Amino acid sequence: MKIQVRGMIRTQGKYADGMDSQFIAVKKQDAAGLPHVEDGTVEVNLVVGEDRYIGKIITTRPQTIVYVSSDVRTLSGKKERLAALLAGNGFRRNDEVLLEVDGNTVRIKRGENEDANTCHSCA
Repeated sequence: MKIQVRGMIRTQGKYADGMDSQFIAVKKQDAAGLPHVEDGTVEVNLVVGEDRYIGKIITTRPQTIVYVSSDVRTLSGKKERLAALLAGNGFRRNDEVLLEVDGNTVRIKRGENEDANTCHSCA
């Protein structure tokens, strides 16, 4: 059964080349449908656009969020940046996203309040 969980794209600094380091934050009270464990990391199949990756969902007791880590890998093990994958699919920081969860697979989709034709740089 597929479950949808609402999240937000957030930043946590910048990489050396100036690109934002981004993660997807979900409030703990809204994260029941996400595969996660308190004080731990759960590896998931992450789908961005039509491409599949290996991602991590992390949380610790003091945090008020569960988050999709900024570091992901291709299925062959090559490191990728979540920010680059999101940008390549039209997402920007502070966008609302829907995480469509089906078992251990998490698909990142455009949030209900985000229009695919929105010009973020025009605001």
